[in-house]
Amino acid sequence: MELKPYVKILEIGGAGEPLVNLFSLGGKYTLDPLAEDYKNLFADLYKDNSLVRGKAESLPFLDSRFDIVVILNTLDHCENLNQTLLEIWGVLKNNGVILLSLNVTSSLTALLRTVLLKPVLRPKLSGYLMHPYHFSLKEAIHLIRERFKIISIWKDCHYLVSSGRNLKNYLRKPSVLYLLGRK
Repeated sequence: MELKPYVKILEIGGAGEPLVNLFSLGGKYTLDPLAEDYKNLFADLYKDNSLVRGKAESLPFLDSRFDIVVILNTLDHCENLNQTLLEIWGVLKNNGVILLSLNVTSSLTALLRTVLLKPVLRPKLSGYLMHPYHFSLKEAIHLIRERFKIISIWKDCHYLVSSGRNLKNYLRKPSVLYLLGRK
């Protein structure tokens, strides 16, 4: 995909270290329910990026607005997966693409974590339930194919995760990276 100067990019989640800042062109937006906290902590990250407070289940943007939507390790934090995917489908332009990563586990582990672990036992951050969903690779592909076409899949990817901008020790987490298009 050739990026035009007027490309519009939305990152859902990731406000502590917005990846949209890696793009040199276009209008860049980051949506996060903790946006105000991130603005106060990391104001320098948002000079060329609009940080918007909101949830993925109700995106505050017009339909067909974005050429690229970036969702890295965020779907498992959403409260309503179907509504989130419907919202993403709505804001993505017809020829737009989604860069999505998911942490995946075995089917049994995903089932145990999602169904058997009671919501009261899951940690919350600023009132938001953390990790209400867990995915096996098969479940992730099924979920995605309901609304999007899969352009590419990179399995056994690892991405670096930090819990702060200046943290020197990074953790490597197994992930699957998808490039998706609108059906």
